[in-house]
Amino acid sequence: MSADSLSHLTDERYLLQRGGWELFRQTCRIYDSKGALVLYSKQRAFRPRAVIPVYTDEGMTTGVMLIKSFHAVDRGFAYDVSDSTTGRSLGGLRRRLLRSFATQCWSVLDSNGEECGEIRETLRSPTVLRSLFIDFAPRQFIGSIGGEPVFTLTQHFSPFTTRYGIDFSMDHSGRLDRRMGIAVAIVLSKSSVHHL
Repeated sequence: MSADSLSHLTDERYLLQRGGWELFRQTCRIYDSKGALVLYSKQRAFRPRAVIPVYTDEGMTTGVMLIKSFHAVDRGFAYDVSDSTTGRSLGGLRRRLLRSFATQCWSVLDSNGEECGEIRETLRSPTVLRSLFIDFAPRQFIGSIGGEPVFTLTQHFSPFTTRYGIDFSMDHSGRLDRRMGIAVAIVLSKSSVHHL
């Protein structure tokens, strides 16, 4: 995908909105700070390997990126993010299981598969308690590249939908591709409705 086709992803703040349980498909919409829809994804549920295509609109005519688990056995724990047009890897995500008991922590991988940053959940109830549906506190994540904070991901309470604010305003030097940051939000929002 050319740089020109990403011109609509120059905003610093976005809102991700995901519906609740959908039996056969899972949809996700990304809005910019003015409320305009900029990205849309529709994923088939119950596949052995998670594949999440992301498009510019609900017509699904122009692909932006593809998010998929590395292997069927890694479902929910490791993802690759690639450009829909060229197939070029944009990077990846890998969950750090041994460090995710209290709060979630993910490694950010560059296009060569090397770790270049992390996404860490701020302190809140342990993951094991959330899996029992007894924690309703909003979630917040901070992402960093090379030790430098580049974005935050904050859940907004809603009884029927999953909503996350994505803020890139701290990424002054443009170290993180907006597509990677939004891919992180899509993956982490899935766990909020227990799809991981």
